[in-house]
Amino acid sequence: PLGLKQGEALVSSRTSDTESYQQYLSALALYHAGSDNDRAVTALEAVVARDPSFAPGWARLANAYTSQISNTPAARSGSVQENRDLAVTWSPKAAAAAQRAIALDPSLPDGYFSLGLVQVRRTKLLLAGELFSKGLALDPNNSTGLNVQRNFLAAVGRLKEAGAVTQKLRALDPFAPGSNSNAS
Repeated sequence: PLGLKQGEALVSSRTSDTESYQQYLSALALYHAGSDNDRAVTALEAVVARDPSFAPGWARLANAYTSQISNTPAARSGSVQENRDLAVTWSPKAAAAAQRAIALDPSLPDGYFSLGLVQVRRTKLLLAGELFSKGLALDPNNSTGLNVQRNFLAAVGRLKEAGAVTQKLRALDPFAPGSNSNAS
């Protein structure tokens, strides 16, 4: 009756371990605060160690690993070589975590967004765009995905399309990151 196939769950990718979920929420708060990504990585690693089948934990861990490349004090103040070293260290971990999220739940858009961000770092822009589009095909109104897509489109010079995504993001969630940007 809900458009589900036989055996398909209405809600997937959830953990039945309430402590894991509480750890996940705490880790998300650290990640979104952006002030201490090292602690967010440690917290998310603990979440997936406790519940290795929790796909959202793997997707967010991939994002936190990707953030280690550019959003840490070492990355912001490092030389070109130091930044390359950060990418060599963190990109494979981010890709593996994102791929794990997708393997655990191919219907979870966040895994595709995370893997797309890794591909942007690797300058595989066509693949990144495909992954972002695949995630948004699964959830066209996902504010995280729309923000990632908008940033990607703007970065590759597709400003008119980026503006259209910004308008959609504003309409869906005026408080989402990026919905009040100037890319309109």
